[in-house]
Amino acid sequence: MKKLLALTMLVAGVAVISPAQTPPPTEYTIQLSQSKLTVKPGETKSVVLALNRSKRFSGYKAQLAITSVLPTGLNARFDPAEGRINSSTIYLEASNELKPGQYQLTVRCDLGRKLKATVLTVVVAENTSEVATN
Repeated sequence: MKKLLALTMLVAGVAVISPAQTPPPTEYTIQLSQSKLTVKPGETKSVVLALNRSKRFSGYKAQLAITSVLPTGLNARFDPAEGRINSSTIYLEASNELKPGQYQLTVRCDLGRKLKATVLTVVVAENTSEVATN
């Protein structure tokens, strides 16, 4: 019974210590709150971009951009687009000219001359709110 108790305490101790032993990242990562977003023509949607910085990259200004060619009728902007930020909101505005389909947008961050990118998939649904009249 003592061996079982000692083994249980050892396993519990390892479980508590393990997360603290993970070394911190030496660079930075970018992460989107959603990797896929559905929008209808006439809508504006948003996605949050999180910058997870190591201590080494904490003092650098970030510059965010969409490097893909946007389809006609889709506008994207960051708030904020640059600075010593840890997060930003990407606003996607779909005009009525935007054609239904699926679009891959490359979201890029330049931080300390180190470029990172991730993909945001934008699915444009047909605008079903319009009623055809004959």
